[in-house]
Amino acid sequence: MPLVYRAECSHCKNSAGGHDVDVAVKLDDGRTEILRHPLETHDLERLGYTWEKARMEGRLFWVFHYVCEGCGERHDVARKQEATTGCTASLLWVAGGWAAAFLLGYAFFGPRWYKCFWVALVASFGFMIVRSILDSQKESAINLAVDQTERCRKCGGSKFVSLPAAKKKLLPCPKCGTKSMRYDSIGIS
Repeated sequence: MPLVYRAECSHCKNSAGGHDVDVAVKLDDGRTEILRHPLETHDLERLGYTWEKARMEGRLFWVFHYVCEGCGERHDVARKQEATTGCTASLLWVAGGWAAAFLLGYAFFGPRWYKCFWVALVASFGFMIVRSILDSQKESAINLAVDQTERCRKCGGSKFVSLPAAKKKLLPCPKCGTKSMRYDSIGIS
């Protein structure tokens, strides 16, 4: 589940936003299309693919979003991705966990408030497992994403910061150039 970021320049009020990472599929005509979160599976099917088919053909990519520390220009870096399911499958798994927890809570305790505890416990545990697997894949890819030889297309700089790391820094605004752009995480998508 990607984090959602928003940035605003305190000087000129220029704003930017988006996810820290997206999933994309490479199409037959060479274009790359970002898959909408959490509808990645639906988008793949609309384009004529399944997760397995796209993965086997090497069409899936993580798209990491970085900001140049020199000028504030945003850069997207695509790296191969090996995920076999999208977010919809994870959400269905959590919903199944909620249903199982409800049935277990009811079976053990009857129609009492305890079942809410079991629902929350099982669903949270299942969600944490799925989230940790996806996050470990994402984190390992983030660390490898920006090649040290890549240069900013606007200023030629070579220092980039990921959106999660950008929220700890004051960065240049790509519009006015002042170092007054602050990124903040505003939610989880």
